[in-house]
Amino acid sequence: MGTLHIAYIRALLIFLYWGNCVSAIAFHFLDPMWLKGDVLQVFFVSSYISDHATLFENFRNNFPILYDFLCRWALYIQIFWEMVVFPFMFFRIGRAFVFLQGIVFFVSCLIFINLGYLPLKEIMLWTLLFNYPSFYKTSFGMIHGQDLNPKQDLKTPKWFLILCLIMLVSSVSFHYANIYSILTGHRISGIFWNKKQLPHFFMRLAGQDKVNVFNKQDLSVNSANLVIYEVREDGSKRKVPYFDEDASRLDYLRNDLLYFQYAGKWQRFPDHIKYLNSDFTKPNKATYWIISKVLILDACINKIKRNEIRNYLVESYNRDLLQENNMYVWGKTRLSFTLKYKISGDTLLDSFGTYCHKAYDLPPGH
Repeated sequence: MGTLHIAYIRALLIFLYWGNCVSAIAFHFLDPMWLKGDVLQVFFVSSYISDHATLFENFRNNFPILYDFLCRWALYIQIFWEMVVFPFMFFRIGRAFVFLQGIVFFVSCLIFINLGYLPLKEIMLWTLLFNYPSFYKTSFGMIHGQDLNPKQDLKTPKWFLILCLIMLVSSVSFHYANIYSILTGHRISGIFWNKKQLPHFFMRLAGQDKVNVFNKQDLSVNSANLVIYEVREDGSKRKVPYFDEDASRLDYLRNDLLYFQYAGKWQRFPDHIKYLNSDFTKPNKATYWIISKVLILDACINKIKRNEIRNYLVESYNRDLLQENNMYVWGKTRLSFTLKYKISGDTLLDSFGTYCHKAYDLPPGH
């Protein structure tokens, strides 16, 4: 058995988190919209990304200069914070800035950017990470009433100390790869990013990986969406709570599994993956894949029966990102194609019977 100060564990965790921040910066510095400071102006008015897109769009239209100023400076402060998360932990004012800006960032994501449960997890972990009396100026501990004093020793097995060392070395290598990218404008490939290589395994063990978020690829998620209806026998239609025509997310996409593992992946796919030859009127295999996932989910949640046929109508919408008056705006939404589907209860229950029986809808969409 060995001993380790809580302060060292906290420092290691913040250092590992900083690794992901540095990785994000490495992508930001290669993204033209980040270099121009135009990211948040588009983010907040994208219906797929923000539940308050209409509010921000009105703000932008009525006060364009103020909107641009606030978005631009919020972006500059955020990228500065990402750069100094770990270095600023070595002095008191710096620690306060790191903590407070982190809370502002996570709370802003929770309120303004629809990221599911992710911001809630970040807020809880950030609060626990900074849970020590000398920081909060209180003797009340948040974890079972215990004092997480930085000088407190923890009895730790040797394997844990070795694991901490591996994580530290792996993250240093990861930092080097990303700092090299920032300074040279080129990403290191091969050994650092090849999933078949052993170093990549250790980097994943240390919680390190490529963090390509909030860049132009993420902005493109608002350019396309699918709207699905169940068509009843009398010709009336029920909208499946997946997407609205303006790319607003509905209740099914409050489910993080559906959002991150399926819908989000399709939204981030490049056009040539979603559409044949990047032609918005011709769906590709990836589009049929996501449609089938949503239809199976909806049929199961709504308790399809044997000998029953469910009819669905799928509409695909697209919009372009345009530049007007030195500001990016989304163009008009247009219908690109429609598809009709029939779901057989017999076939579905034979293939997904166990899954269907366990499917249920716990509002809002879980």
